[in-house]
Formats: sequence, structure tokens, C-alpha cells
Amino acid sequence: MLDVRRLLVLRAVAQHGSLAAAARALGYTQPAVSHHVRRLEQEAGVRLVTRDGRGVQLTAAGRALVARAEAIAVELTAAEAELAAAVRNMAAHVRMAALPSANTSLVPRALAELRIRHLEITVVLVEAGPQESWSLLDRAECDLAVSSDHPDLPPWPPTRVTTVPLLDDPVLVMLPAAHPLASASEVPLDRLSEASWILSNRCQREMLHACGRAGFTPNVALVTDDYNLAVRPAPAPTPRAGRRRRPRGAPDSRVVPTCAACDCCQWVTSTGAVTRLSTSRRRVASIAA
Repeated sequence: MLDVRRLLVLRAVAQHGSLAAAARALGYTQPAVSHHVRRLEQEAGVRLVTRDGRGVQLTAAGRALVARAEAIAVELTAAEAELAAAVRNMAAHVRMAALPSANTSLVPRALAELRIRHLEITVVLVEAGPQESWSLLDRAECDLAVSSDHPDLPPWPPTRVTTVPLLDDPVLVMLPAAHPLASASEVPLDRLSEASWILSNRCQREMLHACGRAGFTPNVALVTDDYNLAVRPAPAPTPRAGRRRRPRGAPDSRVVPTCAACDCCQWVTSTGAVTRLSTSRRRVASIAA
């Protein structure tokens, strides 16, 4: 069977009149073009070109093959156009993974804008933390992720994905309203080393690293993604012999790290106080495989 690539090389020779000109047009070297023509002649079993002082001339057999090569080139162009259309249709279905906090504000606004501009694009959205997003991208189970990194964690692998930074998101902490640090605009993380912590499942790893860098291991009282449970007042302990009851109005020492992008912070202030952790900040970014 004749090699299609070599037929297209012969077509280029016919179009440009010489091996050197065909090589320039194809981005090949002249020896490579000569090699393809010789191999095609071997496959055809007949001479296809003759050389003269001005370049090359096609034989009758060569002209017949070039006519077929023209038809093949037209079909290949049509096939490439159909493939490009299929890719565009596939691109109209985007699978996105996003952080829970991004799903409350950032992602809905972006999807609303996308729907106005590109009604033909359908987005399938799943909720996923940073590690889950990496796994989904690695398995080609999502096309785009809105995720975050943290100074204390390994950076995203730059050669495997395209990353577009969206914003720097300061890490906030929810404190009881009567807590001594509740009125501070920023709180150094080590000032909370004696507190009992409530951590989110999705950011537990980041906070444990941050606390470790601040010089302490947090006393984690609860791990949950239920903010209603996280901000619920702690029940008073049952008095025991030799144990003093917590005075009425004494602040519950539990602290809850959260993020600036989360809308829950708008209503948590009615039951507690929200302040910024001065040592913690994460970057939210769009990541595509």
C-alpha cells in the first residue's frame, strides 16, 4: 500500500517544481524529501520524477499519482474540519470541580456570566477540596478546578496544568463574641495555641501545617463542615466533685478557621466574632489540565 505522507510529499514537489522548494514548504530537509520520493517510487515500482537542470519533472505515472494525492488532500482537510467541529462540541460540556467556599459566591457569579455570554456551554459542577480536585484532574474526570494552595503545602505541579490565580483569600477565624481577641483586626496564630479548635474536613491539613509552623499542635475538639454545628454554643459541663463550674458569661475558647470567600461569615457575626489570622493566607486559582 502506498504511504499517504509520501503521496503528499510528491504533491508538494509537483506544486513547487523542485525538491528544495518542496522541502521549504513542508518544513523538511531536502534529503528527507528525496528519501520520501525514492521510497514512494520503490512502493509504486515505477519512476515518478526525472531531474533536469531547473529542478524535477513528473513522469506520466507521477502525474497520475499527484492527481490522486490532490483528492486525498481534500479528504484529509475535510476530516480535520469534522474533527475540529467534534472537539468544539465536546468543549461545550465542561466538568468543573470547585471549593465549597467558592461554590457559595465566586463560582455562581462566574456561571451566571458564562450563561449570558455562551449559552451553548454546559457546566457540570462537583464540590471538591484541593486534594480531591487534583485527583479528578489527574484521572481526567474534570476539565477545570477552582481550588486553593497554601504557603505551608507543596505547590501545584506547574508542568501538568495551567494555573490562573484568581485572588488571595485571607484565612479568618470565628471566635465567641466575648473572647479576649474577638475585637482584634488580626490575630497571630500562636495567640490561639491554648484554644480548642473546630476544623473543617476540607482545610484541616492546611490548618495543622500552619499551626505547626507557628510552634504548636492545636487541640482539635471537633472536625466538621457543618457551620451550624461549629458555631452552636457549647453545653455547660456537668459539675463534678472538686471541679468548678465555668462562670456565667465566660467565653467559650473554641475557635473556628474559615475563609473570606465564604458567605457564612455574614451571619456568624450575630453569634460570635470573625477576625483575620495574620499568619495564614491561601491563594484561590482556576486550574485546567
